[in-house]
Amino acid sequence: MEVSVRNILVPVSISEAGERVCAYGKLLAEKLGAHVTALYVVEDEEPEGLRALTLPALTSEDEIPELEHAALQGLREHVLQHLGERVSLRVTAGDAAREIVRVAGEIPADLIVMGNHGRKGIEKALFGNTVEEVLKKAVIPVLSVPLPEA
Repeated sequence: MEVSVRNILVPVSISEAGERVCAYGKLLAEKLGAHVTALYVVEDEEPEGLRALTLPALTSEDEIPELEHAALQGLREHVLQHLGERVSLRVTAGDAAREIVRVAGEIPADLIVMGNHGRKGIEKALFGNTVEEVLKKAVIPVLSVPLPEA
């Protein structure tokens, strides 16, 4: 059986922990000659969408498109800096695990590289574990990168 990895999906977050995940995705892509698709999922609980990436409070609805554009530009810069130039960026909204699996099927990805906070106990019950859900639903390999506790 021949195994080939041509497309890697890397769900991203703008954080130091997210940089660790990007480092693994970038390394694998370089070694395997694969293309990377970075995915940012705006969770259902984040009704403000990309505005969740910005710090200033909104003072009027007129500022929303401008702030969303600035947030998207910041996300693009983050992805270019940490994943390199041979990368595509997708932004979607919904349940993170469901969106990761859906996009992996669409592109089609051969591998998913994602971070795992390793939540346990009550923290896991309250916040869930996206990696665990992706592992249950994905039909391709998932590389789980352990992340330091926040």
